[in-house]
Order: sequence, then structure tokens, then C-alpha cells
Amino acid sequence: IIKRNMKSLEKYYLLKNNYYEMLYRRGYQIEKKILNLSYNQFKRKCIAKKRYFKSFKIISHLNDTNNKIIGFYNNKGLIDVNYLGLKIEKAKTNNSCNIIFITKRYLSKQTNIALSHFRRNFNIEIFFEYEILINPVKHFLVPKHVLLSPDIKRKILHSYNVKDSQLPKIKLSDPISKYYGAKKRQYV
Repeated sequence: IIKRNMKSLEKYYLLKNNYYEMLYRRGYQIEKKILNLSYNQFKRKCIAKKRYFKSFKIISHLNDTNNKIIGFYNNKGLIDVNYLGLKIEKAKTNNSCNIIFITKRYLSKQTNIALSHFRRNFNIEIFFEYEILINPVKHFLVPKHVLLSPDIKRKILHSYNVKDSQLPKIKLSDPISKYYGAKKRQYV
């Protein structure tokens, strides 16, 4: 359980670590030094670079270096349409069509309308701060999950002699689905 009065720097450290671990589990190229960054190292980097806690690197996928992802953290509150447009432009400039926004609050109606427009060209995911602070795969009651490739899915369906419709379903809004970036028709 996260304490309400968690120090900001500790919160940012946890947020950044869990974010990079999530991308690593999704198959993105995360350097070991980023994954193994200690709190004291993080603290020193934040002192040296004022906005270090808010900056996320553009990262390529292991299987496809053209598949890049970039994350943005808004600790000020609401993501408005202007902020969204600026960050989408930054992603476009860096040839990244996958974007993760981390925010504290729910999105306004105008922002949701703008998001639906931008989602035509970008894969945009929205996480609330609390969803990243708590790493669902590290909870002792959560079993191991793996996204299945279409080939493995076919083999499993064939070996158990079942149809797609007979398998259990998991919602896209489920924390594990969001964590792994599952899409509709993918199997976990």
C-alpha cells in the first residue's frame, strides 16, 4: 500500500522504475543500468538534471527498431489539449507512433475528443499515476502472465481442441492487460 505522504522523489523513483520495467516486459530495449538504477543514483541524477524525474527516453522494441515508444509524465494535474498536441508533435518528430501518458487526474471531455482524433495515427495509452506506482506483476496473488503470439495461440487452441470463444476473457482495462499493452484479440 502506498503511503499518502510518500515523499515526491521516492514516488518519482518508483514511478520511473515501474514504467521502465513495464516497457522491458513488453519487449522494449531497456538498458540494464536503467533497470538497476538505485534510489541514491536516481536522487543524484535529479539534482544534476532538474526535470530528470519527468523525462522518459524514446525506446525501440527488441524485435523491430522502427517500433518506438515515448512516455510523458504530467505531474501538474490535468492533461489539456495544448499539452497533448505538444507531446504528440514531439513523438512525431522522434518517429514514435507509440505514446504513453501518465497523469494524476482524469481527462477532460475536450482532451478525450482530441485523443480519439490522434489515435487514428498513434497508439496512445493513458495511465494514471497510481496505476504505474503499483506494479501489478509483482503482487504475490497475481500469477505470471504472457502475451501469446498468434502461432502459440493456434497451437494451444489445437492442442486443447477448443475455439477462441471457449477461452476465458480478460478486459483491456484490466491492470495486467494495460501493463502488457494488450490489444483486442490478443491472448494473455
